[in-house]
Amino acid sequence: MVFFQVSFRIRHPMKTFSPLIILKIGGSVATYKDRAGLAVRTALLKKIALAIRAARDEQPFRLILIHGSGSAGHRLAHDFDLRHGTGTDPRKIDAALRSQRANQSLNASIAEICIAAGLPVVVINPRQVRDFAQATGQLAKTDRLDAQILARFAALGSDPKRLTELWNTWERWAADVSESHTTYSVLIYTRSARPMRNWLIALLSVMDAAALSLVLRPNDRQVASRMLLRQGIECIRDLAVVTHIKYEAEPATGTPIQLTKEEFIEAVDMLVASGYELQQDAEAAWPFFSDWRMMYEPIFYELAKRIDAVPAKWSGPRVPPTKPIPPFRPRYVIDNADGSLAFPNSVRKPPILPPNKRLG
Repeated sequence: MVFFQVSFRIRHPMKTFSPLIILKIGGSVATYKDRAGLAVRTALLKKIALAIRAARDEQPFRLILIHGSGSAGHRLAHDFDLRHGTGTDPRKIDAALRSQRANQSLNASIAEICIAAGLPVVVINPRQVRDFAQATGQLAKTDRLDAQILARFAALGSDPKRLTELWNTWERWAADVSESHTTYSVLIYTRSARPMRNWLIALLSVMDAAALSLVLRPNDRQVASRMLLRQGIECIRDLAVVTHIKYEAEPATGTPIQLTKEEFIEAVDMLVASGYELQQDAEAAWPFFSDWRMMYEPIFYELAKRIDAVPAKWSGPRVPPTKPIPPFRPRYVIDNADGSLAFPNSVRKPPILPPNKRLG
């Protein structure tokens, strides 16, 4: 393992960024090189994650964790000479895709292990960092320079302007949904091809995020988040008219909501653990958040029940009662004798039946 402590700060109108620690875990540490396919060294990675957690508990710091490709990725790159690209060779293209899947599986495994150890995790696509480096004119490549680029990317990635762009995008989306789903109401009941996704839950999640931003950082100038909430409320009320859902147009301040204060405090604690800086604590923010949510929660909950939306957390009850489903992450199976993780690309696949023996 290799680590750098980057003494790098960026002037920012809202905060001062502390030094970053950049830790690289080599592929030979993360995986077993003497095994075919991708076999993750789960026990060792758990020890590393717990050691990081203990160090952060003793003295808080920010960490960028980088990992190597692992045995499967390197072996494919070597066997098919992928350093010089794939060209139009179908064998090389297939090998590159398999190498990419192996890297994605390893990345998902390490993220899962860190989350299980109680570490806040945000996964970053390496291509984003590469594009950022090119945009800054940094073409040279050494470990030190890479560390500086990663530090700059991490700091600028938390720029409030990006959050403003997100609110603006969803404000326009809510306006579009208000127009399309009231004109063609059948769209309200249209389901995604992916069962764990739903347009209504997505809108509710973003509106809750905007409300959290408003009440936890009340001193910031947050025009975009307010406009998103207002447009989202108008959108959901338009849909309530189409679906004949009754609601209180002007609910009284302090009207109770179904989301509990305990659930709200748990979410705020998670944000703090992820490095989010509060301007007021959860106790003080709760009444304001409740007043925002009372204007849209009843309609969202009733509509989610009617269209049987995926039962995500903070999205209300279903009929019949269904346990809320936590955020979905890539699945893995335990397929090795020592209990280490194996992923679908290294597990034997079931045979493909001929057409005349397939169901349907």
